[in-house]
Amino acid sequence: ASLFGISESALSQILIIAAVTLVASVSVALGLDRGIKVLSNTNILLAIGLLVFVLVSGPTVMLLRGTIEWFGVYMQELPGLMFWNDTLDDTGWQNGWTVFYWAWTITWSPFVGIFIAQISKG
Repeated sequence: ASLFGISESALSQILIIAAVTLVASVSVALGLDRGIKVLSNTNILLAIGLLVFVLVSGPTVMLLRGTIEWFGVYMQELPGLMFWNDTLDDTGWQNGWTVFYWAWTITWSPFVGIFIAQISKG
């Protein structure tokens, strides 16, 4: 597969990783106000630009109607999903994945808490 005529190769992947690493390193080196803040604001602007582009150039009415419809479907299914515990079918799915998600949440929550505390502190 290729994008913009650039083939997928080890060299192209290394160059992408190097570019992302360089941008992240410069952003961190410049600090919170000049580096990370600019990078974060740029990211938000790009995300908003992508959203506007998709809404303008894509099937806008279908996307908006689908968003509303699937929000309703989600709200309708949410009570059943909240209380489902795999008792009747006993597929074993919850036994494996629940522990994984609990472990992931427990191990990452201190890091997220410290990060939020640092950002809030300034």
